[in-house]
Amino acid sequence: RKGLGRVLDKLIRKRRERELAQGGQAAQKAEQTAQGEEILQRLCERLAPVLATDDKAASCNRRGPLVVELGRVCREHGLDVSTPVAWDLIRVLEQSGELVGDGRAVELRQASAGTSESTGANLKDFAPDLAMLDHLARERLDRRKKRQKAREQGKAAKRRREAC
Repeated sequence: RKGLGRVLDKLIRKRRERELAQGGQAAQKAEQTAQGEEILQRLCERLAPVLATDDKAASCNRRGPLVVELGRVCREHGLDVSTPVAWDLIRVLEQSGELVGDGRAVELRQASAGTSESTGANLKDFAPDLAMLDHLARERLDRRKKRQKAREQGKAAKRRREAC
């Protein structure tokens, strides 16, 4: 079974690479995703010092409450982010090392306090990109939900087979 799975994964990767090389919709989607990731990284670079100096955000030790505080901080600085975009920002902050996670507990790294005032006002620069970021975040969330549903259906089917 493992061998077949590896062969199928390799086939899927090669097919995806060929579609990207030929251009078209797959290439556009990949380019849009890469552009969205780059925008998210730039936004997180400006947002991290602001979050670190905010008392409520810095005191959050779970991802869920931190998402709420991240949305509040962004709104205070003129950027109205949706919940899926806030979850993506949490993901990028973790990848960049600004947010350190240990299991369910998370902690913001302390940044230099002098840069927070100058960078906070610049969050408004990302307002034109929010629609694209929201679209990408919702697509990512939908794919995750589909994977979870498929996994649950597979487990239920296995339970039914074992019960017989």
